[in-house]
Amino acid sequence: MADAPASNTWFTYFPKDYRWSSAICGMLTGARWGGTEIGEVDQVGRRLARKMGDDNHWFREWVRMADRVRELGRAAERKGNNISAGEHYKRACNYYQMAERFRTPKDKKALDAFRKGVNCFHRFARLTDQPKIEIVEVPFEGRKKLPGYFVHAQNTRKAKPPVVVFFDGLDITKELQFMRGVEGLVRRGMSCLVMDGPGTGEAIRFRKIYLRPDYETAGSAALDYLEKRKDVNAKKAGIMAVSLGGYYAPRIASLERRYKACVAWGAIWDYYATWKKRIDESFKTELSVPGHHIEWILNAKTLDEALEKLDGFRLDGVVQKMRCPFLLTHGADDKQISLKDARALYNAVGSKDKTMKVFSVAEGGAQQGHPVHLGEGGEHPHAVHALHRHARRGHVHHLADAVPAGEHGVLLDRGADPSRPDSLHQVAQGPGVVELQGQLAAGAGDPHQLGDRLLDGRDVGEHLEGAHEVEGVVGEGQSGQVRLRDVQALVDRAPQ
Repeated sequence: MADAPASNTWFTYFPKDYRWSSAICGMLTGARWGGTEIGEVDQVGRRLARKMGDDNHWFREWVRMADRVRELGRAAERKGNNISAGEHYKRACNYYQMAERFRTPKDKKALDAFRKGVNCFHRFARLTDQPKIEIVEVPFEGRKKLPGYFVHAQNTRKAKPPVVVFFDGLDITKELQFMRGVEGLVRRGMSCLVMDGPGTGEAIRFRKIYLRPDYETAGSAALDYLEKRKDVNAKKAGIMAVSLGGYYAPRIASLERRYKACVAWGAIWDYYATWKKRIDESFKTELSVPGHHIEWILNAKTLDEALEKLDGFRLDGVVQKMRCPFLLTHGADDKQISLKDARALYNAVGSKDKTMKVFSVAEGGAQQGHPVHLGEGGEHPHAVHALHRHARRGHVHHLADAVPAGEHGVLLDRGADPSRPDSLHQVAQGPGVVELQGQLAAGAGDPHQLGDRLLDGRDVGEHLEGAHEVEGVVGEGQSGQVRLRDVQALVDRAPQ
């Protein structure tokens, strides 16, 4: 029986079932990262339609597909086709974990399926040629440890590149997170520590580490671990989390000042009030998991006890302490968390440098937590680009602060001189669109036109060490110009 119907503003495989459609949509999101094959998802989807809303049927069909794909991986591995084998294991992991997603309480069948999924991911990590993935254990409160993956940065010459700590949400895992953008982070020169925090993934299933409000303890543990590594710059660490991570990340960044940037991939403001409303409505509302999931992750015996434990999950009085740059992304059509809550979070954050990006249906990313919708874009690239800018650079000059929307004007980079060939200036053409014009010096008086360096859309900083850096995508036929959208900014290089 469906908890709530889906809507037609996003891709709904099962129009009468929000929860199942949301899960299918999340899996399709992972296709760009090799987390699914659309044909395999459709095969399962057609069989699922025979017993709509039956979570036992959901479990059986996804395990069936996962077993099949895992066997493809084993066959490829026996033949020495390791890369192909790794790709199969990666998809099998996704299918096993999505099968187990709705099965609570977690019985032996559920835990066995989840364990197979983790093992498949470990095989993928061992066999893939890129990126380099380490299976790590992060010390946490005495003898406890939080499981994670340390994914090494690519496309950088830095011996100690910046790093992003990526926590999951209410019902996500580090493996599923990997398939939703970690490879995009590391390709941009940032390492990534992707974690199962308290209440998620292996941490709750096999270690009994339950959800708790003081998530800064996990955030601090991650940084303590990173500071001991010699291959990462823990002084340039950002924190990002998705869904319920919209509570985790802002709380961590507000109370653990060592983080230099924060991205909340979806907002949370008052999680007690969110669940109070859901319980009052007898769960006949949009949910990503069955309602009793909240009792399990909080180790509560009743819904009343769960609400008592949720009383501390409020961000008012906490995020006012945040000082690092902050990006909040949220969907205009989010059915789980209101735009009102997102605005409350954004307004309360104490950082002077903060940005809120609301994705419309036309853009894509208008729903909770994932960008596969009837639109053109989505939340993930926006979050990755923001972390990339903050990891590489320091102070940000926001266009909205410099030039009023719709007006023409000139903003000079700090210290720039338009009369010199190494200067860089920008001319505002209107809200959300800016053209950068000028020349960049390569550090030895050898000027390079922007068009010569950015026709492939890559960051100048990848090529010109020590030069002023900009980021964007070159418009077609616009040699010498870079178009920046939304909150793209002219920035200084970050201090080492």
